[in-house]
Amino acid sequence: MPAYRFPVEVDHRVANEVLAAAQGQAGPERVYDLSGCERFDSSLVAVLLELARQAQRSGDSFRFDGASEKMLRLAGLYGVGTILFGDRALRNVRPVVPHPPPSTPGAAA
Repeated sequence: MPAYRFPVEVDHRVANEVLAAAQGQAGPERVYDLSGCERFDSSLVAVLLELARQAQRSGDSFRFDGASEKMLRLAGLYGVGTILFGDRALRNVRPVVPHPPPSTPGAAA
């Protein structure tokens, strides 16, 4: 079965529709193509997690291909990057380096 191709935009308004369409992907290996998904919010992470849960419950493998760096970063922010994308989540995301706090004039160093 060919990969389910996610739409260009996934947000809270269309998340349930996208989930319903993607659930048509059944079988021992479920493949989802995220390469065309350009605009999204945290609803996409929820959709991906649900698809992963359903595959695991059925004993099927799953794979999300074509995730952008922005998508990997969002999943990482929620602590589910490696669950959804495996080691790719770690290799493709630059670490966030915190900025030091601004210095206060006259403060001792």
